[in-house]
Amino acid sequence: MDKSQKDTWKNEADQLKKDLNSRPKKVIRREVEVRFPGTPATPSTSPKFQSKKPTNTKLASDFLRRQLGI
Repeated sequence: MDKSQKDTWKNEADQLKKDLNSRPKKVIRREVEVRFPGTPATPSTSPKFQSKKPTNTKLASDFLRRQLGI
């Protein structure tokens, strides 16, 4: 390797650094939903209470009648 080849490589390396530093930077953001273990993804997917629709079973009916004293 002679001196002229080293100088050529150094000049090319410096030019490449300038070109890379002057090009526009492009940032791509990826939005990701963060989830923790043990918690539901949305509150509507797992209701904490049962629905309040009336039950028509004889056992439930008898229990409620006894509670009301009817």
